[in-house]
Amino acid sequence: MNDKHIIFDLDGTLIDSKSEIISTYKKVFSDIIPPTPVDFSALNYSATLTSILQGVYVGDTNLIQEAKLRFADIYDHSSYEDTLLYPFVHELLAKLKEKDIICHIATNKRLVPTLNILKQKKMSDFFSSIKASDMIQGIITSKKEMVSGICKENKINVGMMIGDSIQDIESGVNSGLMTVAVGYGYETTENLLKVKSDYLIYHLSELDTILEKNGYYHKHN
Repeated sequence: MNDKHIIFDLDGTLIDSKSEIISTYKKVFSDIIPPTPVDFSALNYSATLTSILQGVYVGDTNLIQEAKLRFADIYDHSSYEDTLLYPFVHELLAKLKEKDIICHIATNKRLVPTLNILKQKKMSDFFSSIKASDMIQGIITSKKEMVSGICKENKINVGMMIGDSIQDIESGVNSGLMTVAVGYGYETTENLLKVKSDYLIYHLSELDTILEKNGYYHKHN
């Protein structure tokens, strides 16, 4: 049995939900009009819903709360047809399961849509634990706290963090994990190169070589 663990980010790493998120925000902003027009190209789609809305509504707590409820009402009941898996996701996760490598998710998404998407995309069975940004009522859990929590709860000695954002890589480094930055997600390559990840890949299939090289596919009894 392997005692090796991999923590995945979700958005921009395993799934591309940008199109669906944008369409949801457009519906929200047409109902609850922001003080200034929104530049959708400037939004950080890896960030939490609350942090994005705080910027859009310039800290107006009433509008932020109203927009959060409207967003959740739309997004949590979606069929997620416009949310796509990146190439090789199912193949990779199936192989990791076969090799007894324990996988986890740490995501800035809220828990309800995270679970809905994993179920709809037939990914639920691949993950041992899931940490989302809203798992503690009234508190936004940071990515560092999620990753640290997974490591402590699972007593991880050998592990890897895979994600598309600076925050993902810094969280992995903070917990002493090997880090893999993915260059196909929402962050620019220029920004990813500023953080000291152990590896930078542009397709999930490249992960196979990294895992083999670092002994993840070698079973221990």
